[in-house]
Amino acid sequence: MIAGCPPRWANSTFDDRSISPLLTTNDQLLRQTTFYPFVLFSNHAAGQSLQPLTSAPESDTKLFGPMPLLDVSASYDQANNRGAVFIVNRSQHEAVATDISWQGAAPAQVAAAYQLSGSDPKAVNTFAQPNLIGPKQLGGLRIEDGRITLRLPPLSFTVVTTTGYRA
Repeated sequence: MIAGCPPRWANSTFDDRSISPLLTTNDQLLRQTTFYPFVLFSNHAAGQSLQPLTSAPESDTKLFGPMPLLDVSASYDQANNRGAVFIVNRSQHEAVATDISWQGAAPAQVAAAYQLSGSDPKAVNTFAQPNLIGPKQLGGLRIEDGRITLRLPPLSFTVVTTTGYRA
């Protein structure tokens, strides 16, 4: 039981599989859209958390005022000489072109890049359409002069992993 919660509420929280990123039937497994960011962060965020300097277009919100369209986090794993940048484009309608650039040590190459996107903010995977929203691997990204240029679709989550850092 959760402290301070009525038993019926606490038990229903743990019994309700709809809050899980995975749903099952007797013979099927469904990965909900929330499953993929968890897996991508788990597989690629390692080492030290970095504080990226972010400059992005803004959108006015009723509750919070102007907010940047991009939310960015990054990590660097010194032991394995690899890094990862995680970018969310919050815009529901606008693609955003952006550059990722490194100051000081820059990676030699993009190891992999993944993008999860969709045009409908309420889109969900179902047992009838289990792959409606899922990550796609991006190819052809190159680091030139310590910089990568990306196009981020509306409502997207993008992960860029890098290797071979050098000063």
